[in-house]
Amino acid sequence: MRPRRQALALPALVAVALLPSGGAAQATAAHLAAHSQSITLTELDWNPTGPDNTFFIDVNKAFEQQNPGVTIKRTTISFNTDVSTIRLRAASPSAPCIIGANEGWSGVGVLAKDHLLVPLNKYAAQYHWFSRYPTAVLAQQMVSQNGKELGTGNLYEMATVLAGPQSVYYNKDLLSQLHLPVPSTLAELEHDMAAAKAHGIVPMELGLEDQVQITVPLYQVLDAITPAQKLANFVYGIGRPTVASIGMDKAAATIQGWAKDGYFPKSVLGISSSQAENNFFSGKGLFYPAWPGYSGTPAQDARTGVFALDGPNGKAEDQDNSNQPLGISRSCKYVDLAAQYLNFVSGPEAGKIAVKLGLVPQIPVKASSTQEGPIFRSELTLANNVAKSNGYVPYFDLSTLTMLTTLERAGQSLVAGRMTPQAFTAALQADYSAFHNS
Repeated sequence: MRPRRQALALPALVAVALLPSGGAAQATAAHLAAHSQSITLTELDWNPTGPDNTFFIDVNKAFEQQNPGVTIKRTTISFNTDVSTIRLRAASPSAPCIIGANEGWSGVGVLAKDHLLVPLNKYAAQYHWFSRYPTAVLAQQMVSQNGKELGTGNLYEMATVLAGPQSVYYNKDLLSQLHLPVPSTLAELEHDMAAAKAHGIVPMELGLEDQVQITVPLYQVLDAITPAQKLANFVYGIGRPTVASIGMDKAAATIQGWAKDGYFPKSVLGISSSQAENNFFSGKGLFYPAWPGYSGTPAQDARTGVFALDGPNGKAEDQDNSNQPLGISRSCKYVDLAAQYLNFVSGPEAGKIAVKLGLVPQIPVKASSTQEGPIFRSELTLANNVAKSNGYVPYFDLSTLTMLTTLERAGQSLVAGRMTPQAFTAALQADYSAFHNS
């Protein structure tokens, strides 16, 4: 959702037959080569710039090389454009064969309910996707038969290998000066922030002028106090839980308490998220909650580590999803070949391409100590630990079509002290009830 990132052997190429135009035409690479035929797979994703864009360029090139006669015709749009237009694009007779839609109700939920995507259960079994990926990740691509619940039913999208777990950066030099270990629990984090403030160090760099960064510290606290499955059920609408029942009122009270205790910069509401990032990486704060993907000078890289708080069960938990899930549109003529592509872009070879570009994969891939810096290796270790514990939690804001906007706006008022934790929770509950009761 965010525009940020056991090796297994790839299965053999799928053997498929070329059918008449009335059926779903399929083809193997060998068949194409033998008959001098070619197939163009159209693909749509939301990565028009940056290393994620390079990842898709490199992955598509590698897939084409392994499948002579196959060409990937790629279209890129922005994430916001994808969210606002994906339903119309998927319903078009000329819809891309491979189509990227966001997790949650605004993406895969809508497309599955409208029968615009091909169910992928058969391919999940064929390629052993549920063995390769944490079930907590793939559940985010599942929709019930009636379209009213997420996290259950058919698999309609496959996660690509790109991940982007929320986490907390820390300044190794400052932590060492304070003689403190890296925190792993909420209590340890609060202890370290209190120590930093006592020594005149900004405990946690944060910028809320543009609203977006409030989700990271809030979700870190929520993950630390609420079991992952309980959070997932809330997002998926299973059992009709309330916002308070998953501990959001306690998480909100914690964040407001940090603000009152002076753990954030004094001008937190007037600092943008990019300014907060610059402040931290220039050495001005002890902690910085963010998404992965930072790359700075060698000195900055060397003094920076990353962690995520353990969940209540003592295992690594983190809110994350695939940085670019992909499905197959109903109008696709080459479904088996498209599924083969989904298997490739979610597999170990794609994972190696991601690592070379400094992108964090969702499956275990080793980094080369001679090529990647300390920050990236720390991010990779964190992602591997969360994957091994099946600790990925779907983003809280995927619970409705408008929850992210509601949360970000209310989050500013919460930190400013203009809204109580109870009022903050009530605002989120109103959004959730309006959507799930409609």
